[in-house]
Amino acid sequence: WEPEGPNLTAHPSDRVFALRDGEWVDLPPMPQARAAGAAVTIGDKIYVFGGQADNQLVAPTDVFDGTSWTTVADLPTPREHLAATTDGTYAYVIGGR
Repeated sequence: WEPEGPNLTAHPSDRVFALRDGEWVDLPPMPQARAAGAAVTIGDKIYVFGGQADNQLVAPTDVFDGTSWTTVADLPTPREHLAATTDGTYAYVIGGR
């Protein structure tokens, strides 16, 4: 319990757990900090959708190709606490608030 309330600050992700080596590896930070977003992997890229940062909904979609991040199209309706899945060709972003 914190008297001033919980710390809800979102931080950009900048580490990955390397399963092969069993250790955390530094990455370039995400362009947009976010919490309560969703992600899918299509091919060799990770797509991250939605979420919130600093009490604001996050619209941009960020894509990681294993080396760097790129920001692509905004969600038509920004949201947090959403789900995402893929059929290998399309990403489906579902629900949220």
